[in-house]
Amino acid sequence: MRAKLGFIAAAAAICCLLSCRSGVSPIEGPQDPAVAASRFIGVFNNLDIDELRSLFSEDATAFLPFVTTGARLNGRDAILQAIAPMFEKERARSLKGPPYLHLTARDLTVQRIGRDAAVVSFDVGNQQVFSRRTLVLKLVSGRWLAVHLHASNIRPESGAL
Repeated sequence: MRAKLGFIAAAAAICCLLSCRSGVSPIEGPQDPAVAASRFIGVFNNLDIDELRSLFSEDATAFLPFVTTGARLNGRDAILQAIAPMFEKERARSLKGPPYLHLTARDLTVQRIGRDAAVVSFDVGNQQVFSRRTLVLKLVSGRWLAVHLHASNIRPESGAL
């Protein structure tokens, strides 16, 4: 009887340890970098610069596909300053409220780099242009923040798509 109780106690302890382990983040849910990428796209669709601020780390960097920003942008404020005019122009062109854009991530790939970093790449273009995006994300206090955004656009040769 004592051996049986010892076995049950050991089995219960093992079950508890396995179910309570926190070393592996869930595949889907708030810990999933793909959810952060979807939120990022939603913010762009809504042209919400204040919400975009909350998605970048303070020391983030970016390469943007604007003629005026060919060099790397250093810091969240520099990135937002470069993006804000585009958001304003798009809002002014619209006759209704959000969502102003209708970007959809295609071919989204998440590459985890340990527990607290990930590279997420996807395309938000259309038949006329590939709009490739890469986010380098870091998990900070339970939230994925962009530490780098690389955005590039390329137009395929006619008939290539």
